[in-house]
Amino acid sequence: MYALLGAAGFLGGLMRMSAAQALILMEMTQAPAQLPFLMLTLVLSKEARDVMASNTRDRTLYLVETGQVLQQALDTHRDLAAFPVTLPPLSDKVPGDFVGMISRKNIALLLEEHGLEIVNAEGFNYDSG
Repeated sequence: MYALLGAAGFLGGLMRMSAAQALILMEMTQAPAQLPFLMLTLVLSKEARDVMASNTRDRTLYLVETGQVLQQALDTHRDLAAFPVTLPPLSDKVPGDFVGMISRKNIALLLEEHGLEIVNAEGFNYDSG
């Protein structure tokens, strides 16, 4: 089952025919009960591909960042509820590995816990702690 779902996720990220792909995989395994799981895997792989394709450095945080970078991310991307966290890239062509996600709320809590001085959009300094 895990191998089938892994193959479906891999193919789902590469191909554009999710419904047909799910039916083909279901027919190959002769297990109609697995169709909902295959469809879910294919849908999630499509969403993951779209999210990671649009992920640029200004929308991604590294595993270790300064408070200034965290504050800039919060100020710049007010539409994001969470940020992907990656390891630093090995080179310009090889992106860092995905580690997880961090929410806006957790970033704000980290900044408050460390009592960092934050500069708001208008340029006035104020203390967050």
